[in-house]
Amino acid sequence: MKNGQRSFLFLFGLLCIACAAPPAGAQQENVPITKKKVNTTIVDRNQRQREVQVTDKSKVNTEPPLDPNSIRVRIRYQKEYGFITTKWFNSDRPYSCQAFSVDGSVWTGEPGTFGRPKAGNEFDVLMTIVQPDLMREEGSYYVCDFTITSVPLNELIIVKASMVGNSKMLTSRWPAGPAGSQPQPPPGSERLILNGKTNVRLTKSETSATVDFEMV
Repeated sequence: MKNGQRSFLFLFGLLCIACAAPPAGAQQENVPITKKKVNTTIVDRNQRQREVQVTDKSKVNTEPPLDPNSIRVRIRYQKEYGFITTKWFNSDRPYSCQAFSVDGSVWTGEPGTFGRPKAGNEFDVLMTIVQPDLMREEGSYYVCDFTITSVPLNELIIVKASMVGNSKMLTSRWPAGPAGSQPQPPPGSERLILNGKTNVRLTKSETSATVDFEMV
């Protein structure tokens, strides 16, 4: 009986050990799961839209919008005259707008007199002349879109366009580019703006205006 009892106890012990040990699958379920870290880049949709607008070359040839109380001054010239540079801000396109000077003045005076330009202290807001960052291409022409902002209504505005007065702008050879057959004026000649002055008056019904000049 003692031997039988010992055998029984031995078998009973093995059975308890077997029941106490969980299966392999159960052991794995109790193992903590470590999530792998993934580096994610969040795309700013607005930033991407801005990038598309800058890199989209079709946008370059679109004239900028014109706000109220503004005058657009467009200066164009034929591509055969060449251009000054292809390195302007972040653009690699032809650019010559730094060769041009634009001025806007408000004239006042009694009828029948020559009048005079108003001084800065006579304005509530000073007008500002904005030089374009890009030079547009329009057929066989290059176009620079200057803008005069904060223009008062019901005032006589004298708008002038001229060449910057140095030899590089007036007489020197400009890089020709693919269409540049006349990149330098003939001897004794210089570049100039044709009819470089005009009058503009903005009103409540016409709060903006566009004037055109041409360099030859």
